[in-house]
Amino acid sequence: MEVRPGRGPGTLLVRDAELALYRRVIEIRDGYLTLRPHLPPHFPHWAEEGFRRFPVAPSGAAAATEAAAVVAALESLRSGRRPGDGQDAPAVLPVAPVQGTVDAEVVWLTQVTRELTRSEAVAYVRRRARLAAGESQGSP
Repeated sequence: MEVRPGRGPGTLLVRDAELALYRRVIEIRDGYLTLRPHLPPHFPHWAEEGFRRFPVAPSGAAAATEAAAVVAALESLRSGRRPGDGQDAPAVLPVAPVQGTVDAEVVWLTQVTRELTRSEAVAYVRRRARLAAGESQGSP
């Protein structure tokens, strides 16, 4: 049996992994589209305050902003209230432009995840969004 470069069993595993990664990136971006209408109208103010209180390095600012928007929209979605349902229009979900490759998307989404899990500014926005979501449901 002859095994030609690029055609062995290892190649199939790499292709399967690449396809799985590509699917995951698409699922995440689809999730962003789902969250878009749920971003609270006050998000820009919360983000501004959060970044003022908890400064983020310029190299992480775009990723932290995107992470903060995601958590704010998630909290709004969890509350069951759609920000556009009232008189306030939802804010615009900030999504940084990324080179059109799966590798670039993975690097970017990893940076967003890092900020989502570590940034105090993002945590501040999450707390504000939870408070607002609770208020919209009539809880204290």
